[in-house]
Amino acid sequence: MKEDLLQYIWSMARYIKEPMFTIDRQQIKVKNTGELNRFAGPDFKEAILSIGNKTWAGHVEVHVFSSDWNRHKHQLDDNYKNVILHVVYEHDAEIIYEDGTKVPVLELKQYISQKQLENYRSLMYNSLAIPCQGVVANVPPIVISNMIDRAMVERLQQKSDFILDAVKNQNGDWNTVFYHSLAENFGFKANGANMLAVAKSIDLTILAKQKEDLLMLEALFFGQAGLLNPKPIDDYEYNLLIQYQFSKHKFSLPQAALVPWKFVKTRPANFPTLRLAQLAMLVHKSSHLFSKILECKKVTDVLKLLNIKNSSYWQSHFKFGVESKTNKIQNLGVASQHLIVINTIVPFLFAYGKFTENQNLLDNAISMLASLPAEKNRIVKSYEQIGFGINNATDSQGVIGLSKYFCLQKRCLDCQIGKTIID
Repeated sequence: MKEDLLQYIWSMARYIKEPMFTIDRQQIKVKNTGELNRFAGPDFKEAILSIGNKTWAGHVEVHVFSSDWNRHKHQLDDNYKNVILHVVYEHDAEIIYEDGTKVPVLELKQYISQKQLENYRSLMYNSLAIPCQGVVANVPPIVISNMIDRAMVERLQQKSDFILDAVKNQNGDWNTVFYHSLAENFGFKANGANMLAVAKSIDLTILAKQKEDLLMLEALFFGQAGLLNPKPIDDYEYNLLIQYQFSKHKFSLPQAALVPWKFVKTRPANFPTLRLAQLAMLVHKSSHLFSKILECKKVTDVLKLLNIKNSSYWQSHFKFGVESKTNKIQNLGVASQHLIVINTIVPFLFAYGKFTENQNLLDNAISMLASLPAEKNRIVKSYEQIGFGINNATDSQGVIGLSKYFCLQKRCLDCQIGKTIID
């Protein structure tokens, strides 16, 4: 038995049909179970109950055993002086107020069905990445759909909170934070950290001054990435090296904190060399990109801004001096554009919508997700295999959030799917 199950059952106490009584056989009528407290102090605050013929307002504390009260030293904590009911699974000790009277106790053991316990244990004590995968087929589709939506919003909230903190740390500079996030996203999972480090080492004001000179932009990115050979392989790399040596001294560029770039086990189209060249092209072609993103009403408008072509050298090379043996190298692909929208554009729209209290931006962010196809990855596939309907990026972001914030943390009692299975 764990306290979280008891907390859940107490939160649903007003729906228990049979009369509830304290250990002293005083009937309990629940008007308000109170607000669950996730911080220090009693588990539920500001509850309203009738115990016997008196109405009480105060706090409710939940334990597996009554004796846990003393074990947790609540008798020494003033926060517990206003507890009006002690809810326990099993009553094994009397708890006394300072005035010598007993704390009223509700023993839940007799109100919990064996079926509830079995369902709870089946979720909490298996080693599956999705605890309910064996029984989720019995859950109504509307419950699953609503929970996916809730997890999607929670994921967006988490991302937007991170963005808002970053903007605060940058003294309110949204453009710089957006530039950093976009650069990191261009590296995707394999090289994202390095791309972010490169972006942070080149101030956005420097890029703005050089944006008309594509070769200079490429020199800055490749040079700070440490990908220029001291002995250039061809004329193109030689020109980049000359430009970079001049710019590094002129702008006093700091050394970027890098780990080895990942080329092995990475598709050539995702090589960091190509991604850096594409990021340079985006800077070259775009002016006031973040402002333009905010003005976009549809996802197609955003995709037009991201539809950039590789520069001439990178239309035939994956690495310096290494030409493609196949056809012309593709530009930034549609799938990559979609991931950038999902992981950078939408969270920034949502965060800026929260910051400015602009409901249209919040609605646009979610609408853009719904307009994009679902992501294809291991997590999404695992939920599809057990019957989750995943039709677009709203759904795929939802199940990623469900996995991260609920399933892997065994938060089944906070999940509507889990609650439905337990009940």
